[in-house]
Amino acid sequence: MMTDEEKSEKLDAALAYLYKTYFGEQQIEKEEIGRLPELLAECNLFVDIGASLGMYTYFANKILSGARIYAIEADPDRFAELQQNCVKWEKEGLNQIKAIHAIAGDSKESAKFFKTGTHISGGVFAISERADDYNVVEVPQVMLDDFYDPNRKAVVKIDVEGAEYRVLKGAAKFLVDAHTKFIVGIHSWGDRERGKTPMDLLRFLFSKHLNISKTSNHLTANYLFDHTESRRAVLLWRYMIHAPLLLARQLYRGLLPRPIIRYVERTLNRMRKRKIENS
Repeated sequence: MMTDEEKSEKLDAALAYLYKTYFGEQQIEKEEIGRLPELLAECNLFVDIGASLGMYTYFANKILSGARIYAIEADPDRFAELQQNCVKWEKEGLNQIKAIHAIAGDSKESAKFFKTGTHISGGVFAISERADDYNVVEVPQVMLDDFYDPNRKAVVKIDVEGAEYRVLKGAAKFLVDAHTKFIVGIHSWGDRERGKTPMDLLRFLFSKHLNISKTSNHLTANYLFDHTESRRAVLLWRYMIHAPLLLARQLYRGLLPRPIIRYVERTLNRMRKRKIENS
């Protein structure tokens, strides 16, 4: 069993790694961040769900002026850093920034959050192939519609480790607002607790008449959903273009033996970690 001092050292190392991941030379989602000025055009409400230490919040604050920014993070360790960052960044920009310690979902009841205490992201359920030791904590829950303002044009970024479906179920007002854009990280394992897959998520968003496109040219799980296309036939065609890759990832998770997925997942993670730490 780890001592408190060992846990603190482990967390400090994880946070140092995450800062390099989000703000260093080997920054993740660099192409998406580069597109933010375009994606945030005319936006004056940015909601960063699954903010972690605040990478998207930081860059949105540099781009926007006179906007409201909500950075929502459920992991208590990461939120402590996020809150300090948001206080600092608000002073450096021209926007109102509020950090919120909560799970974003489809209920206002508090819920369980599984945190790892490492650089591996936690979530509202455990992903056994990604981490072994999860610490379960009770966290307040909010619904995306709590932040809706009909007078503001919103961009909502969602990165919640498979719980995308439940976040969007709590976003009824945003989903019908023609001025809202969603940047969604679609995770291949889906919502294991509720049995919702990436295909379920696509069907749900198609039913809301949202257009789908990629946020970058590389193989990524980040997609943009907006109201730029209303013709149902065109929407169907665009969903059919993007569905095969997501379905393949879903089948990979569902059909391969869990030990194989665990080995691949952890090997790739170690390789990326060494690359970032050496950068």
